[in-house]
Amino acid sequence: MPLTGSPTIRQAYLPDAAAGVFAPSWDVSFDRTNGVEHLASYGLGSPFPEDSKLCAALSTFWRAVAPDAARTFQPNPMWPTVSPLTDAEIGQVGNLPWDRISGPRRVTKDGEELIEYSDFAHADYVESSLQKKFSLSLTAKVDVREYEARVLAMANVYQVLRIRPEDRGKWSVFSFQLVQPTNSELQQAQTQTQTTLGGNIYRFEIYRHGSSFLDPENSRKRLVKIEETVTLFVTPVNILLKRGNGTWSRRRV
Repeated sequence: MPLTGSPTIRQAYLPDAAAGVFAPSWDVSFDRTNGVEHLASYGLGSPFPEDSKLCAALSTFWRAVAPDAARTFQPNPMWPTVSPLTDAEIGQVGNLPWDRISGPRRVTKDGEELIEYSDFAHADYVESSLQKKFSLSLTAKVDVREYEARVLAMANVYQVLRIRPEDRGKWSVFSFQLVQPTNSELQQAQTQTQTTLGGNIYRFEIYRHGSSFLDPENSRKRLVKIEETVTLFVTPVNILLKRGNGTWSRRRV
């Protein structure tokens, strides 16, 4: 039976207007067979919360449904962070991780400092859903301008460190937060570089990761080796950075 209503008042309540977008969509995906691309009905994860986990971990792959949670889990060389969530939004500080999965933390094993993650394969979004643990309390405050500012800040970090697109997967964001001018570390960085930053100031702590392995004491956790660390204070104009325990320097964007 044909629709008689005006197309301008028809509503779509599914993410990305369902089949209006195919990569990904709600009801239709795509695949390749013998090198030929075609539509498919089996491209999504099941159940749906697990599909949202896949897309959250794949940076900004499905931003209509899931935020960029790539840094919540162990580094994936194919999917570097694009629009980072803050430490509070992934539960590194406070107690409101958006998906119930707390972010990474530093641990020491046999005298070596490592980064501990919830293992991606054992992070259960179905359980989070059934226990009503998903929360928009913090992520709902991220508007378009804030989202764009985070994307730009992350891109500027890669640029100033001269990390080529194909090498971004070798680095992972350990910490990301908006800091106030009174932050003591920021003040030290500004003093050493004789630079005063203005506007919104983001603090990044990123590291070049080594090998990863399951924690022998907890199979739901994964440990990642640290090869190199960089701390940065980022604005759209200036970036202050420090490699390891070195001194602060200034870079123009």
